[in-house]
Amino acid sequence: MKKTKMSILVILSFVLLVPFMTPARAQTPDYVSVEVGTYFQWDQTINYGADFVQWFADNMTAHWDKVWGHSAITDAQTITELHDAWTAAGAQPSAGFPANISVIYPEDTTTGITNIGGLGGYLVLNYLSFSSRWTTNWTIAKDTATFVELTGSGFFMTCPNLFLVPGYSYLFAPKDVDWAEYVALANIGLGAGGWNITNAEPEGWGLDITLVEITDGVSMQVPAMGWLNNTLPVTINITYEPMGWLRRYTFEYGTNMLFKVERSVPAIASDPPVVISSDADFSVEWDYTGVILHWTPSDLDPKTYRVLQNGRSVGLPGFWTNGTEIQFAIDDGLAPGVYNFTIQLTDYADRSTYDSIIMTVKAKPAIPGYDTLAILGIFSITAISIIVVMKRKNK
Repeated sequence: MKKTKMSILVILSFVLLVPFMTPARAQTPDYVSVEVGTYFQWDQTINYGADFVQWFADNMTAHWDKVWGHSAITDAQTITELHDAWTAAGAQPSAGFPANISVIYPEDTTTGITNIGGLGGYLVLNYLSFSSRWTTNWTIAKDTATFVELTGSGFFMTCPNLFLVPGYSYLFAPKDVDWAEYVALANIGLGAGGWNITNAEPEGWGLDITLVEITDGVSMQVPAMGWLNNTLPVTINITYEPMGWLRRYTFEYGTNMLFKVERSVPAIASDPPVVISSDADFSVEWDYTGVILHWTPSDLDPKTYRVLQNGRSVGLPGFWTNGTEIQFAIDDGLAPGVYNFTIQLTDYADRSTYDSIIMTVKAKPAIPGYDTLAILGIFSITAISIIVVMKRKNK
């Protein structure tokens, strides 16, 4: 009987330990802002016709490729090759580039990168049966310096094919890239620190190109005649969301827009709402009245909001407007303590943002309206006075 009980105890102990014996799942690094199951798509527009006339007249594809070497890269294309590849694809945008995320691999802490995998390829938007999909990986850098290295000091901007074709790794940046740092490091990389483009001949090419910080991104700029034979300036802009998703890319020759790439899924207008301003955490007296909280959110496609008090919904949900302040009145008479008021802002793509304000209600004094020590002092003086008077009467 004792052996049977002991066996049962051993089995039960083993069963209870099984959940703790399961290997721990690797935690996704903070700089990675994608989730498994998320579908992304970027659409490419090529402006055929007049916009390309001067580029071809200046033989700029050859001059551009002479330095950047697009033609020597497997699976890459020169500007002309990319132009010609989609001439029969119909109305613009004609090409879509999907990224359907199915796996996030463990971080490579040695190189400071995290690979994500999924179904990539390209879509012929007007003739979907000609599309091609395949499994591939994309790489996310851990910080700005690593992103500069990964993107070749801005090289990835020099042709849309370089960041759109699966296998290249520029659709996703780390969260909150420091674009001033990116520009500073990349400009060094364009010179004697790497490409030898901006340093003088004979060591370098002696060309006039620079990277400039813009809002949420970077601009590559070449003035007229700064690149062998360009009669018009070259301006290439690329921007990312703060969470690291590629937002928009443009390639201009003078005022001619040659290429534009824009994220279509999730649509740019449906990125999570942003709180522009809100109240700081604050304290109130125990008998407070009429306290109102303020939030000013922003989103191109706003929908609804609700407020949570310590995790529970309070008040009625409402609709909000881009850039318009939301006011929320707190009930009077809350007991002394700490209260977390969190607003949930949702847009029509059902993406949400949360922002919290902490209100602390101070404790009620022992006697309302009076200082406890002062009252004790007055009471003591009164008591002593009464005792003195009583003693005088007794004499």
